[in-house]
Amino acid sequence: MRLSVRVLCSASLLVGLLAATGATAATQRHVRLTISITGRGTVRLSDGRRLACGSKCRKTFSVRAGARLGLTARPGSGWVLSKWSGACRGTKPTCGLRPRRAAGVAATFRSLSAPGSTSENPIRLGKAVAFSDGWQFTVLATIPDATQQILSIPRNRPPPHGAQYFMLHISTSYTGGASSNLYHLLADHFSAVGARNVSYSFATTACGVFLPPPDLCSLIYGGGPPFYSGMGADGNIDFKIASNDAQSLLLVYDDSSHRVWFALR
Repeated sequence: MRLSVRVLCSASLLVGLLAATGATAATQRHVRLTISITGRGTVRLSDGRRLACGSKCRKTFSVRAGARLGLTARPGSGWVLSKWSGACRGTKPTCGLRPRRAAGVAATFRSLSAPGSTSENPIRLGKAVAFSDGWQFTVLATIPDATQQILSIPRNRPPPHGAQYFMLHISTSYTGGASSNLYHLLADHFSAVGARNVSYSFATTACGVFLPPPDLCSLIYGGGPPFYSGMGADGNIDFKIASNDAQSLLLVYDDSSHRVWFALR
């Protein structure tokens, strides 16, 4: 009997050990996390591992499934984090994950010295810029005080005292999929900014008057007609601004992940 009891106890202990080992193995399952970097910067994992890059690189890490993991993006000198994509989103330098299956994360850094990346280094007149939504945009020329030209058109009213009309001649083209319209490009993303950091929203301060032809504002009322790949339009738009902002006015494109600045002189 004494031997039998010992055998039973040993069997129970073995079953318990196997169960515990199985549970531990289940919690220790690992999955792949692939990190990609575009630009100059580093992505550091909260467990101490990291991926550093000078232009473009990619690496796959093995991480514990379901475990909380923090990622920190650190731009190189003269660079800034533009955005996260994949399993991480947004523009904040940190991202928290709890991957339960294979996942991918991409960090994009951009150079502060690149044209258009800051208000001190804006895109020059006549230089085309292509945006990720399929639009290409160029400021061809400007008339900082177009008040007299605009008032010469019937039914236009003069701006308030201390204000003036600033007119831009721009070129647009669309190469994206499906379709888009000029309202999406202009009213959703563009504004003008003066030296006093006053922002003039396109949606609220532009296209309030009739413009000399070709008048692009006429194409955005009611959303405007659809533009399909290969279509484009050139013409005039305007902003009603404070006169003391005319000399320093810049145009800025903002899609919530990054800004592109355009010179208007």
